[in-house]
Amino acid sequence: MDNDKELENLYDLARFAKDTDNPSAAKYYDMIFKKDPTSWEACFFTEYFKALKCDDVHEATSILNNNLETVLNLVKVAYYDIVDIAFFDLALSEILSQTYRLGTLLSIKQTDEFEKLDVCAQNKRLPEVRQDIVAIRNMYFFLGDKIDSIFGNYVEEGGDAHALINDMLSKIAEDKDGVYNARKHKRHQSGI
Repeated sequence: MDNDKELENLYDLARFAKDTDNPSAAKYYDMIFKKDPTSWEACFFTEYFKALKCDDVHEATSILNNNLETVLNLVKVAYYDIVDIAFFDLALSEILSQTYRLGTLLSIKQTDEFEKLDVCAQNKRLPEVRQDIVAIRNMYFFLGDKIDSIFGNYVEEGGDAHALINDMLSKIAEDKDGVYNARKHKRHQSGI
């Protein structure tokens, strides 16, 4: 099997696994990245799935943040510099929505763990929980800053990516404390 066909098959497997929340997606994206280190998608999702496995919110957000500039520069080389705006929008939209998803999943996990504690333990843990929520919020802002620094002109002109940034930040701002209400989101996702 030639390399292009093998990569195409790996992308199909990775995307299907990602879309169905199958843990094998991480393995497929890692295989793609080894074969094609210029793939923004493989670069992003290799680190995304590492972050998703983390129990520590700060570690998870750091993993993603440390990779974002590389990923966005790969997007720029792949699509933006050759004026392929449709694929550029799709790539940025995917990065934005998956970053938002990671933050939401981290928030839900944090909320679930917090609710299991008795009131005394919750009071002791509250400062740490607040720091974790700030780390999630800062991950969103960091992504917005990186997009602005790398694609400033395009983002200012509008487009799907700009709308997603605004949507993501407005959801954070809806809560007076700057914290996304993970419990409400979890109930909405489950249809409650």
